[in-house]
Amino acid sequence: MLFFANRKVIAKQDMKGACVIMASVISGGPGYFDGMKLGKTHKRFLWLAAIVYIFDQADNATFMYAAPSLMKVLHITPQQIANINSMNFFGMFLGAIFGGWLSDKIGRKRAIMTTVTIFSVGSFLNAVVSTYHLIAAARLITGFGVIATVVIAMVYIAEMMPSENRGKYQGITIASGSISLPLLGSFAAWIIPKGPDNWRIIFLVGSLGIFLLILIHFWFKESPRWLLSKGRAKEAEALVEEISGRRLDLSEEYKKIPKKGSNAEALRVMLSKEYFRRTFVLFFLTFGISGGSIFLTNFYTTALTMGGMAMTTVLTVTALSFWGIPVGDYTSSFFSDRGGRKMPIFIFALIEVVTFFVAGATFLPGVIVIALFIQKIFGAGATTMVWTYLAESFPTNVRNNVVGFIFGTVRLLVSGIQLTLPTLYLTLGWFGMNAANGAVILICALIALVWGERTSKKSLEELNRQV
Repeated sequence: MLFFANRKVIAKQDMKGACVIMASVISGGPGYFDGMKLGKTHKRFLWLAAIVYIFDQADNATFMYAAPSLMKVLHITPQQIANINSMNFFGMFLGAIFGGWLSDKIGRKRAIMTTVTIFSVGSFLNAVVSTYHLIAAARLITGFGVIATVVIAMVYIAEMMPSENRGKYQGITIASGSISLPLLGSFAAWIIPKGPDNWRIIFLVGSLGIFLLILIHFWFKESPRWLLSKGRAKEAEALVEEISGRRLDLSEEYKKIPKKGSNAEALRVMLSKEYFRRTFVLFFLTFGISGGSIFLTNFYTTALTMGGMAMTTVLTVTALSFWGIPVGDYTSSFFSDRGGRKMPIFIFALIEVVTFFVAGATFLPGVIVIALFIQKIFGAGATTMVWTYLAESFPTNVRNNVVGFIFGTVRLLVSGIQLTLPTLYLTLGWFGMNAANGAVILICALIALVWGERTSKKSLEELNRQV
């Protein structure tokens, strides 16, 4: 009886997978990995992507922990701290454009190896320089590599995961990586006060990402969708069969895909009648949610220090609040594939907005920790869902370019905002600065709620018609 019961379960699972594949084919595209249970290859590159995210997130956050020490030891002013943060985000702007272009030019695998090298070198440079201008240059290089890696990784995961749960696995992977933020914060809060040059140690930790290149070389597989976009149909077929055990004939599918993948082509698609509304919504959503969650992040330690809070308290408050990020990333995996994607994003963003007002209403460390912890949960969760939403919303031949354009433009705007934060803090105060940030997030989330499309549980080919 148990044998026949198991046969029924297996048959039911196979039928579900077959239906997913058939729906994908009917909608105009092959079901590369749809309906399948994750195998050894998928699990390997998900684990590796999580480790890449660990170093990526750590390299992006290290300066925030080092900033109070730099003000004390190297006599760097709050405005110079803001300028350095601005250079970091300007580097992200350049890296997002470069990462998108490079990934579509040489492939997802070789591109991510390149960008991991860049942010690792940038983090090492942060550890050895000692002047304001050299620190700013090192942060630019780090930001360049960090965001280029994010752009490539988010698209890679979207292309390699089954359509019915790609949001779930994006969230789990990022959650596994973002655990580095509170761990690094706890380490920084312990090690930095012990010596005037100990801030260098946390940058050295970030540079260890260079050793990931060995694992990436052996464990990462190229995206079959990218291979197909380059006319390498036989390689794409072999790779799909290797990973999933399925044999697909992609020779006809190849003929349907435009071969252009340039930045000019990406702009044409973004501004076309078919995609303009999607571009408009996703730009504001990325600006409000992804950008809004980091407007103040790198400046919080500086602002709290300017407000008179002791450095050890500032580092402790920051480290404790950052435990909310992996919690939020993991929590998003349960909701990302529900509500068409845009509804859970809006709900998470709304809760995040409330926490900005709560955090801004007091300067008590205990209240700020709780408010920022909850803020990180829902801000990180919303951001992770936005990454999936953005990565799945454009055709394969320009997907990385478009993601790079939108991410890059948002980082350029954030770069400009960083320059204004010291003045904004002195003008509006702690509450006003937090309230302004929350208002931006709310407006952009409402735009997505009203005009955004429902994308979850649809294949990438079903979502995107070539234009």
